[in-house]
Amino acid sequence: MLLFCSLTLFQDFQVSLFSLYRDAFLLYNLIMKHDDRRKETGKMLLDVTKYLLTAGLIGGVLTEKVTLAFGFIFVALAIVVFLIGFFTIPPKKEV
Repeated sequence: MLLFCSLTLFQDFQVSLFSLYRDAFLLYNLIMKHDDRRKETGKMLLDVTKYLLTAGLIGGVLTEKVTLAFGFIFVALAIVVFLIGFFTIPPKKEV
């Protein structure tokens, strides 16, 4: 009887350990998937920053429609997008 009780407790422990391992594995995969998405989104936002600055500078040089006020708006918007993109990219994990 005692052997049977200890055997069932051991099996329950194995099952709970297995489910804990499985849940940790699934959570790790979920986080890694989102880290890749965050990294790509951050890189895309950094590219948008370059496009905003390029459009503001070239537009200011080539046309009269882009005034100094629009130039400041382009630069301010580029700074905001850069900061969002910079903080969106996850930090590198050291192993």
